[in-house]
Amino acid sequence: MFGQVYKLTIEHSTTSGTGAFNVTETLTESWVISDLRCTWAITADLERKPNAATIEIYNLSPNTLQKLAQLGRVTLEAGYEDESTAVIFKGNVLEVITKQKGGDSVTELRCSDGGLATQLGFISVSYQKNTPWLTVANDVLTAVVDNTGLGADGSRDTLARISASPYTRGFSASGSALSVLDTVLAKAGHQMSIQNGDIQIVAIGRGITSDIIELSPTSGLIGSPDFAGALALGAKRAQSTEKSKVGWLKVEALCQYRIRPGQTIFLTSNGHSGNFICKTIAHKGDSHGSAPWMSTLELEKV
Repeated sequence: MFGQVYKLTIEHSTTSGTGAFNVTETLTESWVISDLRCTWAITADLERKPNAATIEIYNLSPNTLQKLAQLGRVTLEAGYEDESTAVIFKGNVLEVITKQKGGDSVTELRCSDGGLATQLGFISVSYQKNTPWLTVANDVLTAVVDNTGLGADGSRDTLARISASPYTRGFSASGSALSVLDTVLAKAGHQMSIQNGDIQIVAIGRGITSDIIELSPTSGLIGSPDFAGALALGAKRAQSTEKSKVGWLKVEALCQYRIRPGQTIFLTSNGHSGNFICKTIAHKGDSHGSAPWMSTLELEKV
């Protein structure tokens, strides 16, 4: 429908290593699903906690169901027939549930982007007085990649552009590799999140400007933006973050598969225009449904 296409790649892998250290993951098998009915609900934001996805696949074969019982990783791509597709979710399968809906067998995959990585990789580091911030940041980022298997595409270039004072009193820390990296980045006014299996680093209160994406009625914007409220993030969390969302806009659009949290968006609509940072994005779709695939974004004015 609507010229939309999807591709779901499921991978099995084995892990090796000692305890939580130096864990390596080796791909053993993969297969692609693109013709069966598939639905998804994905939420992503800039927090360090893993992004989440619920993916449903209809009428899988018994052989595929047996393979899924081993868990693994999934990559979901979406887009349009006359354009390229892009990854809208990549992560680990945490739980597989199969149930009957009418005459269909529906398999639900509950997934987490980097969820296993947050449980792996504990490090201990110590640096002498006046160690440059960049030295510490690069070392900790390397430890995160080595111990969790997360990617760091573009992160080192981001670090190289950050100006931060040295650790005049030295620096030492131990614990989760991601927590240590978060501490190091906070000193320089930056934050990290996991986006589709990669570590993303952005300045707090600023967006990624290397690829500004225009969002307007001609590129999929639906209706007029409204001030942000709860966005499929859970009632308790929505209430706790409401005060921090003053001035945020909530927008609805046709599937915006190229947009990630942290992306700078040039918004053109009635009453609102200019550069905004994508703070959260939620994707929903049904490959065999009668409605177009949708993305809901919360934007903060730059």
